[in-house]
Amino acid sequence: MNQPVGKRKFSYGWVVVFAGMLITLVIYGIVASLAVFFKPLLQSFQWSRGQTSLIWGANWITFGVLSLLIGPLTDRFGARRTMLVGGGLFSLGILFSSQATSLWHLLLLFGILGAVGRAAMWTPLVATVARWFDQRRGLALGLAQSYQIGTFVIAPLVAWLVTAYGWQRAFMVLGALALVTVVPLTLLIREPPGTGASAPDELPTARPSHDFSLSQAAGTRAFWSMKLMVLGCCVCHSFLLLHLVNYLTDDGISITRAATVFGIMAGSGALGKIANGVCADRFGAKPAIAAFLFVQGLGVLLFLRPDQLWLLYPGVVVWGMSQGGPMTCYPMLYLEYFGKRHLATVMSGFYATAGLGMALGGLLGGILYDATDGYQLSFTISLIGGVGAALIATTLQPPYRPWAAERGGIEEEPAPVQKSIPEVI
Repeated sequence: MNQPVGKRKFSYGWVVVFAGMLITLVIYGIVASLAVFFKPLLQSFQWSRGQTSLIWGANWITFGVLSLLIGPLTDRFGARRTMLVGGGLFSLGILFSSQATSLWHLLLLFGILGAVGRAAMWTPLVATVARWFDQRRGLALGLAQSYQIGTFVIAPLVAWLVTAYGWQRAFMVLGALALVTVVPLTLLIREPPGTGASAPDELPTARPSHDFSLSQAAGTRAFWSMKLMVLGCCVCHSFLLLHLVNYLTDDGISITRAATVFGIMAGSGALGKIANGVCADRFGAKPAIAAFLFVQGLGVLLFLRPDQLWLLYPGVVVWGMSQGGPMTCYPMLYLEYFGKRHLATVMSGFYATAGLGMALGGLLGGILYDATDGYQLSFTISLIGGVGAALIATTLQPPYRPWAAERGGIEEEPAPVQKSIPEVI
């Protein structure tokens, strides 16, 4: 851990942070590029927007379900092993997507296999980074999750590849890119001393602990409030993450220009993560999350006039920063409320809920477009989800209260374990 005692020593945690940043920008950049693949796939196979959105929905639902399993596996076997398997599966899923000839092929390869690999990378990485840092944790998490930088680069690249060579070769290039970058970078991931699979079981009992197990955390109101919060948050932004390029090209903007706008929005999200992390370090995770969620929800209104470029480009930057920020700070809240020993396990349900919200927002966008021939209803749902999440964030309370203990939570002032040892012996 980085500790300000005497001369400051270099913490290997920063190596984990920057390795994680590179890993996530490649993985998320590829997943988010489905927004650019959307119309070429739709035109190639003559699917509806609802059918094409199923690929996005399958990817995020699979990610959410697998997160429930990956958390406990990470706490048991360690982050590096889990992430190595995930990196290989993700790369193969994207690479073989280039050979798809039907919807179910892409559902299986991009939607399911790619999501299995992504889930095996994400939760272990976030939990490991959070465990490395006691100070500047928000900055570390913000840097490690600056994955929208990948979309800033990869989305315009995909637009060029699809235009010049077709969507099949574009998938092939992305799969090869993941294979030669993500898997080697995973070898740099290490657990901090005294945590993870190698941590001896008796260490946490040597001092009073505020760590919650999954069952204890599930007995608190904060645990379920945060799930509702991230559900609204993800429904809000996943609609635009999948359909913004469609929305802009429907208005006559070229796919190359729309991909550039999409990339700017994503790059702004990376800045938002760092900014939200710094704000959380200074003012606390809860107010930082609430503020960014309010801007995200209300910022949806900035997209209602895509023909007004003077409004569109500032809107893309402002909304991009706001939607990118909160995910940085959610792990900080979990650490603050539930402790670090079972962090990956306790957060697994959180990422499952996030995956459900991401699937719903994008999938509803396609289905409602087919039903109404427009995105107006989807914008309304996005606005309600974002503002609702912000309101929940403002009401969050730590679980260290009497009613938490009654529901299985850990009391704030537990009796020191060592005092009872002589009596037991």
